[in-house]
Amino acid sequence: MKNWRMILTISLSVAFVVGNLYLIFKEDSKVHRSQWLNQWDQVEVDDVIETFSTAGVITPAEEYPIYFDRHMGSFQKFLVSKGEKVFPSSPLFEYSSSEIDEKRTELETEKTKIQNEIQLIEAHIRKVEDLRYSSKKKKENETEDSTTVTLDNEILNQELEKKKLDEELKRYDRLLADLDTKKNNLKVTSMYEGYVKEINQQLENPILTIRSATPAVQGSFTGKQLKKVSEGMKAEVKLPSVKEILDGSIQHVETYPEKEPAVKRKSLYPFSIQLSQIEDLEEEITPGTKAKVKIITDEALNALAIPHTSIFHEGKKSYLLLLNKAGKIEKREIKTGLLVDGLQEIKKGVKKGDTFILNPTDIRLKNTTFITPIDLSLLDKKTIKEMRKKEIAKYLLMGFL
Repeated sequence: MKNWRMILTISLSVAFVVGNLYLIFKEDSKVHRSQWLNQWDQVEVDDVIETFSTAGVITPAEEYPIYFDRHMGSFQKFLVSKGEKVFPSSPLFEYSSSEIDEKRTELETEKTKIQNEIQLIEAHIRKVEDLRYSSKKKKENETEDSTTVTLDNEILNQELEKKKLDEELKRYDRLLADLDTKKNNLKVTSMYEGYVKEINQQLENPILTIRSATPAVQGSFTGKQLKKVSEGMKAEVKLPSVKEILDGSIQHVETYPEKEPAVKRKSLYPFSIQLSQIEDLEEEITPGTKAKVKIITDEALNALAIPHTSIFHEGKKSYLLLLNKAGKIEKREIKTGLLVDGLQEIKKGVKKGDTFILNPTDIRLKNTTFITPIDLSLLDKKTIKEMRKKEIAKYLLMGFL
C-alpha cells in the first residue's frame, strides 16, 4: 500500500513538472510566462562630458612692445632692469634733454633780440611823440604843417612795426612752451602692469618688452589632440598652489608645429589658454608653474543618462527594456547622444525616473510580466493580514510555478 502511494505521488509530480515544462517551452504556447529580474535602475539626470588631459605651464597672457622715437631726441638712459615689475606710470627710460636745451637757448636768444627791438621802437615812439608835442605847442594858432604830418606818419609806422614784433614774440613763447612740454615727456612711462621681459641695449625697436601680470597657460597638443580641438573650447586648469580648479578657454592654437617637421620628430602644436576670474584668487600665480590641463571637447549638461550596456541594437535602431506601470517589460526605441566612459546620453524615448533593465541580453521574454526578489523590509504582519486569502494563494502558486 505504501509503495503504491509513493509510486502515485512520484508519477503525479513528474507529470506535473513535465506538463509545465511542455507548456513553457512549446512554440506559440498561450501559457502565461513571467521573467525573473534582479538588476534594474532608473533614468537619471547627469552631465556627460568628453575630455582629454594634457600638460601646460603658467606664462604671461600678453606682451607689450615699447618703442623709441628718434624724433623725440637722443636716448639718455634706461630706468628699469630686466625682470623688474612695473605698474602704470612707472618710468621706463628717458630721452636726453641736450637737444631740447640747445634749441631752447636758440629760441630764448631770438626772443631777447625781439624784446630789445621792441624796447628800441617804444623809445623811438616816445621821442617822436615828444617832438610832435613840442612842434604843435609852438604853432598852436597855425594849421598843421608838413612837419606834424611827417611825425604822425612816423609814429604810425613804428607802432605797426612794434605790433609785428609783438606777434613774433608770442610765437617764440609758444615754441618755448612746446619745448617745455617735450622736456616733461622725456621720461617714458608704462601704460601696463607686468614684468620687463627684454631690454634692447642696441636701441633697436622695440626697445623694451613688457609681459603682462595676467597669467595664461601655454602648452603643446599632439597631432591627434589637434584634430579634436578648436579655439574657444572650455578648459579646466589645476595648479599645485591653488585649491580651486580654474576655468578657462582655448585662446589660440597653432596649426603649424613649434619645430620644423621632421621624419623622426614628433610634431607638437602650441596652444594658449586664457584663464577667467583669477582676480578673486588669494594665491599668487607665478609664471613657470606647471599646470594640469583638461580640455572639454564636447558636453551634454543636465542630460538623461544611463549605462551604455543597458542598450541593445537591432539594425541601426537602439532600444531599451523598460519596466512599465502595467508590470510588463516594454521594448522602447530610443535616440542616443554623447557617449563617454560608458555613460550614454539619451536624447529621446525616455524620461527621468523611468525604470530600465541593466542587462537586456539576459532577458529572453519581451512584452511579458516580470518578477523581482522580495524586499523583506516591506513585508510585515500587518501587510499579510490585509491581503485576501485568494491573493495569498495566487502569489504562492506563481512562486511555485
